[in-house]
Amino acid sequence: MQNLSIQNKKKKLSEPLNFEIKQGECLGLIGANGCGKTTLAKQLAGLYPIAKGSLVYAGSEGAVRTKRELMKRNYLCFQDPSSQIFSHSLESELVPKERLSDKDYLDKATDYLKAFDLWEYKNQHPQQLSRGQQQRLALIVAFMQQKDLLILDEPTAGLDHKRMKSVAKALLEYVKRAPILLISHDLELLFECCNRVLMLSGGKMAVSEVFGHEDEIRKFISTRVSL
Repeated sequence: MQNLSIQNKKKKLSEPLNFEIKQGECLGLIGANGCGKTTLAKQLAGLYPIAKGSLVYAGSEGAVRTKRELMKRNYLCFQDPSSQIFSHSLESELVPKERLSDKDYLDKATDYLKAFDLWEYKNQHPQQLSRGQQQRLALIVAFMQQKDLLILDEPTAGLDHKRMKSVAKALLEYVKRAPILLISHDLELLFECCNRVLMLSGGKMAVSEVFGHEDEIRKFISTRVSL
């Protein structure tokens, strides 16, 4: 991300962001409510326009900044799962028509449903699920995407410890094929999955390695983040 200006109608970060996400990395993103985390996520996903700055992908010629290019290459899983669930059953939500004969794809979808304890609901309408179940379904949809960057906004909010561990396991497996930007205040999830964290505060940013800096990250969250 090069000289990326983070802004919406109400707020703008005081300085542009310059950072990178490496292949095989899960980069955490933390900061107080309203500091620009979700705005950044929506800009990277092509949902908000990029006024200034751009993204450059390894192996690609030139920078990317148009909505169409960003939506093609990145995927954002929202904190509110209901905004990304549309089909009449879990099965149809996960398996598009063009994938009905793709055994590898079907096997992967089956594995995720079983790992997230949703297999028995595969024929059920998603709106009949609890919020936690919908959240896990939205995560499976995200994991099934073939994108260059996966962005997750508070994927374990409201989940119990067992579900959080299932999500962490899935994240560690997914990141082997594509990097993840993880917005979360769940310290256990951050420490288990992230290589580094990007901290937004006061319109500025700082990046820290996770290993060996756990106390610094705990202090940042406890003193600057309103949970």
